[in-house]
Amino acid sequence: MLFAFLMSLSIGLAWSSPWLGFSFKPQGNNPCTLDVVGMHPESAASKGGIMVGDLVLRLNGKPIQSIDALKARMKTFRAGERISVGLLRGSKTLELKMTLTERPDDIRSLMGSHVGSKAYPLGQHFYANEGSRKQAPHAILLDFWATWCGPCRASIPMLRNIYRKYEARGFELIGISSDQLPALQDFQKMEKEPWPLYHDVGSQQSSRWGVRAIPTMLLLNGDWVVVRQWQGPPSPDELDAEVRKLIGKK
Repeated sequence: MLFAFLMSLSIGLAWSSPWLGFSFKPQGNNPCTLDVVGMHPESAASKGGIMVGDLVLRLNGKPIQSIDALKARMKTFRAGERISVGLLRGSKTLELKMTLTERPDDIRSLMGSHVGSKAYPLGQHFYANEGSRKQAPHAILLDFWATWCGPCRASIPMLRNIYRKYEARGFELIGISSDQLPALQDFQKMEKEPWPLYHDVGSQQSSRWGVRAIPTMLLLNGDWVVVRQWQGPPSPDELDAEVRKLIGKK
């Protein structure tokens, strides 16, 4: 069962309701682990460095004993309060500091999923590296991003690594952005990314996929069917593992 951290833990209070801003699947009992599956781009979780695929173990140094206990603890926090979040990312244990923000009114961007859907044709609006496209890729990652998006830019080193590692084995990465074309071209002159880059004219692709938060990443199999969706960047380990599942079948 999927829980939205912002929905289940933003309880009405006398002061502003705080939230961390990630959705999760709870694992285990006594203590409970939160498997992060989605994030709001303006949340404490996103700004504090939490990634999709992280396992949240502690708040302020204390294990999460249960979802009910976690709700009770969140009632003691205020928006603007700084807390620590202990988590497991792959084999690494991290302790991140972040400031709780107020719960926004619209949280629908965390709950949508296109897993199982067939990808839409992209069209003819590639502005860089169209010649690098593959005729029969085994795995395709669609990265919806923007030049002004901090988490998008922070994920570039991870994308470079995954592309270099698997590009020769049938992995295709396509960056999709609705920024103005001159801004995209200037950004590419600086970054010189090797993967195909697509200009989402009129935000047509973003609208079709219901992209409300960036980065949004869709991982597709060789039949162009979505097998994973991330709102907010996944951890490098999770992305690598999911790509390997598809590459390894070929």
